[in-house]
Amino acid sequence: MSALNFPYVEGTSVIFGTVLRPLISLEAYSELLGRWVLLENLLADTGADISVLPRPLGELLIGEITTGQYSPLSGINPGAVLPAFIHIVQIRLGDEEFEMPVAIADSSLIPPVLGRKDALDRFVVRFVVGEETIIEGPL
Repeated sequence: MSALNFPYVEGTSVIFGTVLRPLISLEAYSELLGRWVLLENLLADTGADISVLPRPLGELLIGEITTGQYSPLSGINPGAVLPAFIHIVQIRLGDEEFEMPVAIADSSLIPPVLGRKDALDRFVVRFVVGEETIIEGPL
């Protein structure tokens, strides 16, 4: 796979005002629709153990999200727990196709995140802060 370059995207932070974020796009295979679906603006997050999607995107790919393995999600605040269901999803990033576990949150309010497990850890990922995310590989 040749390098994929994703420019940072401007967003808003309550604390910092305008910020630039490493957002990427990829395709996921929808079992429900029987075709590939473009997923845009996933946060490339090397601090996330697993990739996470909000419920509406999960329903688009899987249908009934509760058929997956239940797993409570927590992050920086371990006291705040969000119910989620783990599914294996077929992904296409550039010309690479692979399966990865995805936690589909029982919430529409969380942003989509591309985490490490069987996702970012498959590739060499470089962050040119404020400019672009470069994904090369696979390893």
